[in-house]
Amino acid sequence: MHKAQDIILAMVLGAALLSGCGPKRNTTPCPLTPAETTSGWDVRNLDDAFQFACELGTTTLIVATNGEVVRSMGDLATPHRVHSVRKALLSALVGQHMGMGPMQINLESTLAELGIDDEPHPLTRQLKEAKVLHLIKSVSGINHAAAAEGGLMQKEKDRRLGQAPNIPGTKWAYNNWDYNALTTIFVEETGLSVYEAFKEGIADPLGMQDFGNAGMGDGHKYINRMII
Repeated sequence: MHKAQDIILAMVLGAALLSGCGPKRNTTPCPLTPAETTSGWDVRNLDDAFQFACELGTTTLIVATNGEVVRSMGDLATPHRVHSVRKALLSALVGQHMGMGPMQINLESTLAELGIDDEPHPLTRQLKEAKVLHLIKSVSGINHAAAAEGGLMQKEKDRRLGQAPNIPGTKWAYNNWDYNALTTIFVEETGLSVYEAFKEGIADPLGMQDFGNAGMGDGHKYINRMII
């Protein structure tokens, strides 16, 4: 397999497995199609991977090599929102644009230096010392309500972070606030929307198809509507 296909498979399987994680496995027979071409793939291992993804509740999965579909599952014409897989995609985009120059992101910059704050509850001086790298690692320690965040996530954040201010870099919590803020920083520092950066930096080089921008313009402060 070529390196690009390896990357695509890793991204697709990672997205599929993340979107399908849950306490119970799917017991419905999996609608797998026969392999259309081997293209150097081990068909038995490929079958096992698809079966496993299906049992986890994955709805759609496709593997292609050099423009040829090797195996697919589900309705390929239906778009799916990436939801929290956006965190991995955004981290990759930050990696492509990190640096000290213009239109680049300095991982050591603090929220204070970048002019990032919150409302109606402003960040404390200590929390403004959180760095871009802390946001990527979800260790900012900031326990503020965040857009696109469910009640269970907030309860888990409360358990891990508590209500008192934390020293940035000392406590991890699965945190939409960190990645919503990171999205704002990405747009303001690079001058690109996340969709533009994803298209230019990941989708076009890998030959991805059937992805789009579902209302995710420069004015949006978080990614939750990209579809692939």
